[in-house]
Amino acid sequence: MSTSVILFDLIYTLLHLDMEKFGLKVSMQFSASNEEIEASDFLDSFKRNWISYTDGEKISKKEFYENVLGEVDISYSRDKAETVKNAFLDSFHIYDDADLLKELAERYRLGIITNGSEALTTPLIKKFGFEEYFEVVINSREAGCRKPCKEIYTAVLNGFKVQPEEILFISDEYEEDLLTAKEMGMKVCLIDRSGVVELEDAFKDLNEVEELKSLGRLIIKDLNELKKVIK
Repeated sequence: MSTSVILFDLIYTLLHLDMEKFGLKVSMQFSASNEEIEASDFLDSFKRNWISYTDGEKISKKEFYENVLGEVDISYSRDKAETVKNAFLDSFHIYDDADLLKELAERYRLGIITNGSEALTTPLIKKFGFEEYFEVVINSREAGCRKPCKEIYTAVLNGFKVQPEEILFISDEYEEDLLTAKEMGMKVCLIDRSGVVELEDAFKDLNEVEELKSLGRLIIKDLNELKKVIK
């Protein structure tokens, strides 16, 4: 079945998140208010609580920021939560090859699936001008679980109202993202921007490398190489 939908992961596939910049920005902004935070301690707290926050609605947005700040001995306030949020959003930049989205949107329906929340994903989509390209955006928080749970992929299928075989999913995470998608019948493509992944290593858990090779070029170094994958 031919591809009608191209589905993208968001972070490290379309957008780069500079975690070091994020941690330093938060540390500097709180230091200016005489509240000291070690950037590394803050990032550890953020990453740990991000998993809980984006795994359905197990904790509220307020609880998320209370936990993140509390673990580095900072009391919660709305203003402090907003400081963290803004620093997070300011620490993203778009990959140069994402300009291919305009061309792809003329030929395919496009979607995003991400382990995130609407409150943070929507501002990023607007900031980088993605809203005109993407028909369906699925966040794990609102979908009820993080990738690789099957429910989040089912939400994609329901959103587009297509069969799995019509979807090509592109992500930088093969274990967390692509394995479940492939098991559900989607076509998959790993974007390896660092150029260090071998096909046999990336897909060894599937035990079907030869079959995967027959589907086309399954590892790309940048989005421009998609033209070699989709016909």
